[in-house]
Amino acid sequence: MKFMKKELYVFLYGKLTAETIMKKRQSLKKVLSPLIVILPILGYAIGVKLTGCVGMVILTWGLIWPVPEMLLVQKSKERKMEYKLGIPDFIDVVALILEAGQPLWYAVECASGMGESLICKRMRQIFAKNIGMDVNGNPEILLQLLAEELKIPAVSAVVSSIVQNSKKGEKELASVLRLQSNLCRQERKAMAEEMGNRVSNLLLIPSAMVFLAILLMLFAPAMMMLNVV
Repeated sequence: MKFMKKELYVFLYGKLTAETIMKKRQSLKKVLSPLIVILPILGYAIGVKLTGCVGMVILTWGLIWPVPEMLLVQKSKERKMEYKLGIPDFIDVVALILEAGQPLWYAVECASGMGESLICKRMRQIFAKNIGMDVNGNPEILLQLLAEELKIPAVSAVVSSIVQNSKKGEKELASVLRLQSNLCRQERKAMAEEMGNRVSNLLLIPSAMVFLAILLMLFAPAMMMLNVV
């Protein structure tokens, strides 16, 4: 569980920032943990019933431990969806710059600076944090770092394509990225259809409730008349 939580922090904030945030939150939990015991004792001392004190223990424990973890998992799911939605556009920009005859390093850095999607912002963070890293103009190292942090299959597939085809020249690499972009767009379309199906299924619930309310309005007077008779 602890390993999974660390992966979620790395996914959301990056490897370097994640360690700092985890240490701060662990320290905060250690400070707040005594409240699980202190608050019920204070409540009992001022006349709160035993059931109320038990409720305070459960509520305090939940706010300190499970609730933040649940919010972390939910936030990671939302971020993962945003990353998947932004990948095709990022790949298209990289491919377009490569087709213009620019080197891969410039294409990746330029595409990261042009977009406002999560994938572009994350790439800018990685470029900034590793500015002193001796990469020798080789963006594959930073892209692999991105894939390791995110652990999203679509991102890993794009990075693998770039690494495997980076020596073939800009034109051929651009063609490979175009193909990868089409695959990502098909996946994005499938996700949109799945989300649409979920929403349509959820809309059936209020529709059913309205239908039941109409039935009650129609048959309630008749039932009351039968009871009177």
